[in-house]
Amino acid sequence: MQFKLHCRLCSWALLFCVAAAIGVTAQTYTVIATLPGGNAYPTGNLIQGVNGNLYGTSYGNAASNEYGTVFEVSTSGTVSTLYTFCSKASCADGSFPAAGLILANDQNFYGTTTSGGAYGEGTVFKLTPSGTLTTLYSFCQDQTPCADGANPYGGLVQGTSGLLYGTTALGGEHALGSVFSIGTNGEMFTTLYSFCDGRCSIFGLNDGSAPESALVQDSNGNFYGTTSFGTIFEITPQGTLTTLYEFCSLPSCEDGNAPWGNPALSSDGILYGAATKGGVVGGGVVWSLQISTNIFIDFNDFGGSGGAEPNGVVVGSNGNVYGTSLGAIGRSGVVYPATIYEISPTAFTVLYTFCQTNGCPDGGPPLGELVEATNGVFYGASTGTVFSLSDGLAPFVMSVPSFGKPGNKVRILGTNLKGSTTVSFNGKAATFSVNSSSEITAEVPTGAKTGQIQVQTPGGKLKSNVVFTIL
Repeated sequence: MQFKLHCRLCSWALLFCVAAAIGVTAQTYTVIATLPGGNAYPTGNLIQGVNGNLYGTSYGNAASNEYGTVFEVSTSGTVSTLYTFCSKASCADGSFPAAGLILANDQNFYGTTTSGGAYGEGTVFKLTPSGTLTTLYSFCQDQTPCADGANPYGGLVQGTSGLLYGTTALGGEHALGSVFSIGTNGEMFTTLYSFCDGRCSIFGLNDGSAPESALVQDSNGNFYGTTSFGTIFEITPQGTLTTLYEFCSLPSCEDGNAPWGNPALSSDGILYGAATKGGVVGGGVVWSLQISTNIFIDFNDFGGSGGAEPNGVVVGSNGNVYGTSLGAIGRSGVVYPATIYEISPTAFTVLYTFCQTNGCPDGGPPLGELVEATNGVFYGASTGTVFSLSDGLAPFVMSVPSFGKPGNKVRILGTNLKGSTTVSFNGKAATFSVNSSSEITAEVPTGAKTGQIQVQTPGGKLKSNVVFTIL
């Protein structure tokens, strides 16, 4: 595809080349739990809950009459099922969740299912920590042609407005996907944008189609995401969409093709993501987009000892990019491994290579992104397992939500928080109470400015991994 570009492409001289900078280190990889039965098919990322445990979804296996679950895993490996989908007649409660959950400011979990619901085209749901599920919305209420969207494969994000925002892979006014918003009680559902808005032609700018990623929001309130075919876009909370980059704009798709997984936004305004195809050697790329300048960079090429088909990324608390590659077999029969990797501004490092022994007891690469918990350890879920990977990163704290007005109450999550003596928002002292070793409730202080949260614990000072935005 060749369309008029809306972005400014950097020169190849500025790219971070992978070939000369591959390293291998001996980080600690551990399978911490085996996922039984219907929990064994996770395709989304895990998240950390208020109690310090990890939560995820399993897609299910229709051949075994398993239509998906939400599960909980302690970091010591205890697994429990919180909810089993298709528990209601005709799967009115949804089925086959493909994305991970989010923890919203009301301390409930929210997510999507790709199918099921009242009309069979997917749902948005709320789940309490105790496992009570409420279906907030069933897609395809306007059944011809599902103008409200259909089949949400991406997860949700809670915006600074308090609303939830997400995407659908199909449906919308043109049947090629949509962006929507909805309240946490199911009210105010709005289709913000329908893809292929009369512009899927060689005569105009391609806005892409079939978005399957979650969105991320920047400090200005705008959201960013990708479409499977095959763009990076920005959309305002009111629904104005701008195509920032179109993949396969270079010969032989050297800039990547078929973006996959959720993008991640760094604190300095750089958007990172993965594309499973294309690149200089055809094994996919990890890319970056500087939002302020709209400069796109092929950040790292795959198709060698570092793996192939990268699958979503996260920005670690050290500012480096972490992700997994799914692995592939080349046309010549060469096997490219599945890996966990780290990318710094100067080097690409393989942290772990999957399936090094017969039977793959390590479970194989996750289809969803890694998550860094507040103990500084990364966690992921693959078919049948939950694993951890320690890269020596320090503990930190995270707030839920990561925004608020003076006087608002927020939860601060961490580890070993009992005995904490001070909490501050960008240096401004806050009143707080320690609820448990993993949770503090704090009030946003008057006069606080956007910046990091700091907690003084008996073991030392912990900082938040992202800035807290004062509204």
